[in-house]
Amino acid sequence: MTRLRVPVLMFHHVEAVPPAELAPPPLHPDSYLSRRKLAAVLDTLAYHGHHTLTLAEAAARSRAGRRLPRRAVVLTFDDGCRCFRDHAVPELAAISGLSRAAFARIFQLALGQAPMQYLTEWRMTLARDHLRAGELTLEQIGARTGYASPYAFAAAFRRHHGVPPGQWRQRQTRSPQAA
Repeated sequence: MTRLRVPVLMFHHVEAVPPAELAPPPLHPDSYLSRRKLAAVLDTLAYHGHHTLTLAEAAARSRAGRRLPRRAVVLTFDDGCRCFRDHAVPELAAISGLSRAAFARIFQLALGQAPMQYLTEWRMTLARDHLRAGELTLEQIGARTGYASPYAFAAAFRRHHGVPPGQWRQRQTRSPQAA
């Protein structure tokens, strides 16, 4: 496999409207990006001569031993926490030209936590947002946050918060300030 050294931009929550206009408002508005701002980022990259590819496109080229275009920038999007599923960490490592261990070490230094710990924290943040909104079932929340089953989601949530997601939701309904 060809080792590639390219920048990777990861976007979370690309929405049709700015975060301030979302209902319910997001708990982490800085992690949301409007489509207009995403378009501006892509326009800026193109203006400066960068070629954008998706993570899947870059990984396929890497596996096939094909070079990426000059000034390539890889884009990946958090689509319900699928950005770090089993294939993503090895793909990000390969694209960055690093081993999985080196990638994990640099990720840890940059973000203060391991890739899978980051994934768990992000999934729990999304799950809490969905639970507070009260619009989805536990099964739907589990699926949207990347868990294979509602049981896997409930077990992970309980490990992380000490209570099952349904009980956490009930507590939030009674006392919205409690987190």
